[in-house]
Amino acid sequence: MKKTTFASWALLAALTVGTAMPAVSFAEEAAENNPELAKQLNSTGTVEVTEGQSGDKTPLDPEDPSTEVPKDPEVVDNNPNTGAMSIEKTTSLNFGKIATSANKVVQYAVPVIFDIPVIPGELDGETKKENRGNFVQWTDVRAGANYGYTITAELSSQFTGKGGTKLNAAQINYSNGEVRTTDADQPQLDQMNTAFSLMEAEEGKAGENAVTVVTADKTKQQGKGRFIMAFGKSDADKDKDTTGKSVQLEIPSKTASSMAADTYTAKVTWKIVAAP
Repeated sequence: MKKTTFASWALLAALTVGTAMPAVSFAEEAAENNPELAKQLNSTGTVEVTEGQSGDKTPLDPEDPSTEVPKDPEVVDNNPNTGAMSIEKTTSLNFGKIATSANKVVQYAVPVIFDIPVIPGELDGETKKENRGNFVQWTDVRAGANYGYTITAELSSQFTGKGGTKLNAAQINYSNGEVRTTDADQPQLDQMNTAFSLMEAEEGKAGENAVTVVTADKTKQQGKGRFIMAFGKSDADKDKDTTGKSVQLEIPSKTASSMAADTYTAKVTWKIVAAP
């Protein structure tokens, strides 16, 4: 339509001012038509991308995060908050019962018991109970080229009884850590602290005893997607199963010998911090 309009205007100008501008012939216009191109036509596709939110509460097998399970055990704590980066889940540690002692007291946290589908993917089908290590789960879905972060853990509150007594100098020792992801095609994490200890910071120095557990390298574009770090691995051979031998409470003899009979609770804080 634009060509026809231009041609008409050009012809009128020629009639008015003589031969100052040559007319465009209809033959030249027709020559621009391509019968081959008439056999095809492009359509367009449009999509708007926004920054997503983590916080998916879908229960996953910590030893195979690509596999969904019917439900999370009660000891799994879900983060009620969402964001482009988040610590989505972690497990409450159950150290059972201990007694006062003249010696150092060492007690392992019990493993997490999952109902695993006998046939993968059949969530309503038959399940079997299997041990899994205590774990932490996190996600990074920041939009664009935002890469890199650290995962830290801190004993942010010492074991304290209902009566206010503390288990002074008690610490939690983690070992046999292993990171798995829901997407094997993503660049894998290669900087992790598989064994570490958490100790309470001195009064007024909160955060100073935080331990860096995992580092996602910004230059290697690591860390996007969902990851689970479990401490201990299941095995049909109980002697090789480390799910109940990887998170340890350690209480020095000085404290163990004078502990008040009570139920004590501590707090471990996990954080994901973006790389600068």
